[in-house]
Amino acid sequence: MKICFPVAVDNGINSQLFSHFSSSPLFVIVDSESGVVETIDNCDPQDPPKGCNPFAALQGRNLDAIVVDAIGDAIHQTMNMSGYRVFEATSSNLQQLVEELKKEQLNEMEPFYSQDAGRCGDEEEGSCDHDHEEKEEEEPSDCVLQGGNGCADHSSDSCSTH
Repeated sequence: MKICFPVAVDNGINSQLFSHFSSSPLFVIVDSESGVVETIDNCDPQDPPKGCNPFAALQGRNLDAIVVDAIGDAIHQTMNMSGYRVFEATSSNLQQLVEELKKEQLNEMEPFYSQDAGRCGDEEEGSCDHDHEEKEEEEPSDCVLQGGNGCADHSSDSCSTH
């Protein structure tokens, strides 16, 4: 089974799960049968300076599962339409998550369709649980590899950040 995990720093199977799928700088792909671990950058290999692009980064990877802590509705729906199943992480330990997935102990996530259901911003159960107040635009932080909040931009012509 080929399993994808969003990570900030490449430590192979010893990497820690990154808190959000779309802005993760890297993805670790683990083949649970062969033990092979591969790390890829979260960007479009054809246009790396545009920043994070999980759809382009994972396109054609033939993944059996994506395990996340958090994922937005739109990218979750896109991943599902691409044939990828998305599972909810129970910890940040990749090795533990691989074992739990093999034992069918992780829950598959269903998209909320928050916008369509009118839940986004509501205080009711199922809300998207974030603030919609207009905020002053902040300077983008450095990539999480340098201690920032995620990958918003790749400044080189290569996706390689590790």
